[in-house]
Amino acid sequence: YLFGQWRATKWLLVIGAIGVLLAAPLILPTLRFLAFTSRSTGLNFVESVGTRGISLQTLPTLIYPYFFPSFPYFPVWLNAYVGILSLALGIWGFIQRKTHPLGSLFAGLAAMTFIIMLPYSPLYWLLQHIPPFHVLRSNLKFFPVFVFLFSILAGIGFDALSDSRSKKSFRYFATF
Repeated sequence: YLFGQWRATKWLLVIGAIGVLLAAPLILPTLRFLAFTSRSTGLNFVESVGTRGISLQTLPTLIYPYFFPSFPYFPVWLNAYVGILSLALGIWGFIQRKTHPLGSLFAGLAAMTFIIMLPYSPLYWLLQHIPPFHVLRSNLKFFPVFVFLFSILAGIGFDALSDSRSKKSFRYFATF
């Protein structure tokens, strides 16, 4: 699908190359000093993850960010707020992923990213053995990627919901 549209793919590659060229003066000097840090040999799985990750405790913050108001030191990085409407549309997009040509790809990537963010995830353990990722200290670094993929699923869900042929799906979503 994407490679059939060579013109769009060509521009995406050009934009990516420009982004790499703009980031190179910032990234290349720091790679030289990586050998002098504690992460030069990489981190093992326990040092990297520990007990961090999206757990059952943080799942209510997907709907309401201040779900734990009496918890005085609730870290900001555990706040996993995406909103009620976005959450509902994202779940509907996950259900209706077959209506979009790339819906299954984005649904699979979002599910895989969510599994990576779980504490002691086997996918994160596998990812720890790939050289660029073996210096990451937390699996919650993938949360912005998950929010991006989930927003794409919310767009797919909104598109499937607003389809004029699917009046029945609107009733299912409204009852949901």
